[in-house]
Amino acid sequence: MAKEFKKGQMVIHFSNWDGKGTWCFTRAVVKSCGNVKMTLQNAETGDMMGTNFFPDTRRTYTSKWNGEEITQNYRYFTTTDMTDDEAHELCIKAAEIFLADERRHYDNCLAQGNGAAYDAAINREIAKLHEPRSLKR
Repeated sequence: MAKEFKKGQMVIHFSNWDGKGTWCFTRAVVKSCGNVKMTLQNAETGDMMGTNFFPDTRRTYTSKWNGEEITQNYRYFTTTDMTDDEAHELCIKAAEIFLADERRHYDNCLAQGNGAAYDAAINREIAKLHEPRSLKR
């Protein structure tokens, strides 16, 4: 697997904020990048974001966004730098993909016929989902 980022490169890190339809993005600088993991630093505050980010965007499934493939793994992904407007648009798209997958999962759970209590618990989880939202951190 080839790494897609280089030390010192400006990137945008996207993450699933609440697991209910809100995604956020943070502009970051790659501080270190190997073949297995990379370290990111917040470009605005200088705070270290962590050391276990994937240096390859193809780790999970891909979906189309604006004619290009994007990758997400339900929790986070990293791309090359872009404008804030483009990042907000990509957050919304990631949230839409996430919500569609969650709803499909919950529909499958309800279709299993596991009883009224189980169905009520699944319906409570469905009710927690909201419209796609985007945050800049």
